Amino acid sequence: MTQYETEQLSFSLLAMCGNHLASIRKELAITMASLDALDARWGSSPEWAVSKPDGEVLLGSTNPAKLREYGLGTGDVDILVAGSSNVAETKRVACGLEAEMANAANLWRKLYDDQKKIRDRYATEHRNSMHEVVNVLGRTKDHTPVIHEWVRRLAEHNMLLPLHEEVEMQG
Repeated sequence: MTQYETEQLSFSLLAMCGNHLASIRKELAITMASLDALDARWGSSPEWAVSKPDGEVLLGSTNPAKLREYGLGTGDVDILVAGSSNVAETKRVACGLEAEMANAANLWRKLYDDQKKIRDRYATEHRNSMHEVVNVLGRTKDHTPVIHEWVRRLAEHNMLLPLHEEVEMQG
Protein backbone atom coordinates (compact mmCIF):
# COMPACT_ATOMS: atom_id res chain seq x y z
CA MET A 1 0.00 0.00 0.00
CA THR A 2 2.87 2.37 0.71
CA GLN A 3 4.26 1.74 -2.79
CA TYR A 4 1.18 3.33 -4.36
CA GLU A 5 0.59 5.90 -1.66
CA THR A 6 0.91 8.97 -3.90
CA GLU A 7 -0.78 7.45 -6.94
CA GLN A 8 -3.66 5.57 -5.38
CA LEU A 9 -6.21 7.29 -3.21
CA SER A 10 -8.07 4.31 -1.78
CA PHE A 11 -7.62 0.66 -1.00
CA SER A 12 -9.97 -2.14 -0.14
CA LEU A 13 -9.35 -4.79 2.44
CA LEU A 14 -11.29 -8.03 2.30
CA ALA A 15 -11.12 -10.59 5.07
CA MET A 16 -12.48 -14.09 4.72
CA CYS A 17 -13.63 -15.62 7.97
CA GLY A 18 -15.80 -18.47 9.10
CA ASN A 19 -19.45 -18.04 9.89
CA HIS A 20 -20.00 -18.54 13.62
CA LEU A 21 -23.63 -19.51 13.08
CA ALA A 22 -22.61 -22.25 10.62
CA SER A 23 -20.21 -23.85 13.11
CA ILE A 24 -22.85 -23.67 15.86
CA ARG A 25 -25.39 -25.26 13.47
CA LYS A 26 -22.96 -28.14 12.91
CA GLU A 27 -22.56 -28.67 16.66
CA LEU A 28 -26.34 -28.60 16.98
CA ALA A 29 -26.73 -31.14 14.17
CA ILE A 30 -24.24 -33.47 15.85
CA THR A 31 -26.17 -33.40 19.12
CA MET A 32 -29.45 -33.93 17.23
CA ALA A 33 -28.11 -36.95 15.37
CA SER A 34 -26.65 -38.37 18.58
CA LEU A 35 -29.92 -37.91 20.45
CA ASP A 36 -31.75 -39.52 17.51
CA ALA A 37 -29.42 -42.51 17.64
CA LEU A 38 -30.13 -43.02 21.33
CA ASP A 39 -33.88 -42.62 20.86
CA ALA A 40 -33.87 -45.00 17.89
CA ARG A 41 -32.20 -47.69 20.00
CA TRP A 42 -34.04 -47.19 23.28
CA GLY A 43 -37.22 -45.33 22.33
CA SER A 44 -39.45 -48.41 22.32
CA SER A 45 -38.62 -49.20 25.94
CA PRO A 46 -41.11 -47.80 28.50
CA GLU A 47 -38.26 -47.12 30.94
CA TRP A 48 -36.55 -44.91 28.38
CA ALA A 49 -39.21 -42.19 28.47
CA VAL A 50 -39.05 -42.14 32.29
CA SER A 51 -35.23 -41.85 32.35
CA LYS A 52 -35.13 -38.69 30.21
CA PRO A 53 -35.57 -35.16 31.64
CA ASP A 54 -38.64 -33.18 30.73
CA GLY A 55 -38.23 -30.42 28.21
CA GLU A 56 -38.14 -29.60 24.58
CA VAL A 57 -35.43 -31.24 22.49
CA LEU A 58 -34.64 -30.63 18.87
CA LEU A 59 -34.34 -34.07 17.32
CA GLY A 60 -33.20 -34.70 13.75
CA SER A 61 -35.82 -33.98 11.17
CA THR A 62 -38.85 -34.70 13.34
CA ASN A 63 -39.77 -31.04 13.65
CA PRO A 64 -39.11 -29.09 10.41
CA ALA A 65 -40.55 -25.86 11.84
CA LYS A 66 -38.14 -26.03 14.77
CA LEU A 67 -35.24 -26.85 12.44
CA ARG A 68 -35.96 -23.71 10.40
CA GLU A 69 -35.49 -21.60 13.54
CA TYR A 70 -31.85 -22.67 13.42
CA GLY A 71 -31.41 -22.29 9.66
CA LEU A 72 -31.59 -26.04 9.04
CA GLY A 73 -33.63 -28.13 6.64
CA THR A 74 -34.73 -31.72 7.10
CA GLY A 75 -31.76 -33.13 5.13
CA ASP A 76 -29.17 -30.73 6.55
CA VAL A 77 -28.58 -32.70 9.73
CA ASP A 78 -27.41 -35.78 7.83
CA ILE A 79 -25.14 -33.69 5.63
CA LEU A 80 -23.58 -31.80 8.55
CA VAL A 81 -22.84 -34.88 10.63
CA ALA A 82 -21.42 -37.02 7.80
CA GLY A 83 -18.22 -38.54 9.12
CA SER A 84 -18.59 -37.12 12.62
CA SER A 85 -16.69 -39.21 15.15
CA ASN A 86 -19.01 -37.95 17.93
CA VAL A 87 -22.11 -39.39 16.25
CA ALA A 88 -20.32 -42.63 15.39
CA GLU A 89 -19.28 -43.04 19.04
CA THR A 90 -22.82 -42.36 20.25
CA LYS A 91 -24.21 -44.94 17.83
CA ARG A 92 -21.62 -47.44 19.03
CA VAL A 93 -22.62 -46.84 22.66
CA ALA A 94 -26.33 -46.88 21.83
CA CYS A 95 -26.31 -49.99 19.68
CA GLY A 96 -23.40 -51.91 21.10
CA LEU A 97 -24.00 -55.17 22.93
CA GLU A 98 -22.48 -53.67 26.09
CA ALA A 99 -24.91 -50.78 26.05
CA GLU A 100 -27.04 -50.46 29.14
CA MET A 101 -30.01 -48.20 29.47
CA ALA A 102 -28.48 -46.38 32.44
CA ASN A 103 -25.36 -45.48 30.42
CA ALA A 104 -27.48 -44.47 27.46
CA ALA A 105 -29.71 -42.32 29.68
CA ASN A 106 -26.66 -40.58 31.17
CA LEU A 107 -25.31 -39.91 27.69
CA TRP A 108 -28.74 -38.64 26.60
CA ARG A 109 -28.82 -36.21 29.55
CA LYS A 110 -25.31 -34.96 28.73
CA LEU A 111 -26.24 -34.45 25.07
CA TYR A 112 -29.48 -32.76 26.10
CA ASP A 113 -27.58 -30.31 28.33
CA ASP A 114 -24.99 -29.72 25.59
CA GLN A 115 -27.76 -29.01 23.10
CA LYS A 116 -29.40 -26.47 25.42
CA LYS A 117 -26.07 -24.63 25.71
CA ILE A 118 -25.53 -24.76 21.95
CA ARG A 119 -29.02 -23.41 21.31
CA ASP A 120 -28.36 -20.56 23.77
CA ARG A 121 -25.06 -19.76 21.99
CA TYR A 122 -26.89 -19.81 18.65
CA ALA A 123 -29.53 -17.39 19.93
CA THR A 124 -26.84 -15.05 21.28
CA GLU A 125 -24.80 -15.17 18.08
CA HIS A 126 -27.90 -14.66 15.93
CA ARG A 127 -28.95 -11.68 18.04
CA ASN A 128 -25.44 -10.19 17.75
CA SER A 129 -25.33 -10.67 13.98
CA MET A 130 -28.74 -9.02 13.59
CA HIS A 131 -27.51 -6.12 15.74
CA GLU A 132 -24.46 -5.75 13.45
CA VAL A 133 -26.70 -5.66 10.36
CA VAL A 134 -28.82 -2.93 11.93
CA ASN A 135 -25.67 -0.95 12.77
CA VAL A 136 -24.34 -1.25 9.23
CA LEU A 137 -27.66 -0.19 7.74
CA GLY A 138 -27.73 2.76 10.14
CA ARG A 139 -24.33 3.93 8.88
CA THR A 140 -25.31 3.84 5.21
CA LYS A 141 -26.83 6.95 3.71
CA ASP A 142 -28.47 7.56 0.36
CA HIS A 143 -27.30 10.96 -0.78
CA THR A 144 -29.08 10.78 -4.16
CA PRO A 145 -31.88 13.21 -3.20
CA VAL A 146 -29.40 15.79 -1.90
CA ILE A 147 -27.19 15.50 -4.98
CA HIS A 148 -30.21 15.70 -7.26
CA GLU A 149 -31.39 18.88 -5.51
CA TRP A 150 -27.89 20.39 -5.65
CA VAL A 151 -27.57 19.71 -9.41
CA ARG A 152 -31.11 21.07 -10.02
CA ARG A 153 -30.26 24.32 -8.22
CA LEU A 154 -26.97 24.66 -10.12
CA ALA A 155 -28.95 24.25 -13.35
CA GLU A 156 -31.49 26.86 -12.24
CA HIS A 157 -28.64 29.35 -11.71
CA ASN A 158 -26.99 28.46 -15.05
CA MET A 159 -23.89 27.14 -13.25
CA LEU A 160 -23.63 23.67 -14.83
CA LEU A 161 -22.15 24.72 -18.18
CA PRO A 162 -19.39 26.92 -16.68
CA LEU A 163 -18.50 24.15 -14.19
CA HIS A 164 -18.40 21.59 -17.00
CA GLU A 165 -16.12 23.82 -19.13
CA GLU A 166 -13.81 24.43 -16.17
CA VAL A 167 -13.46 20.69 -15.55
CA GLU A 168 -12.72 20.02 -19.22
CA MET A 169 -10.00 22.69 -19.22
CA GLN A 170 -8.34 21.12 -16.17
CA GLY A 171 -8.63 17.55 -17.38
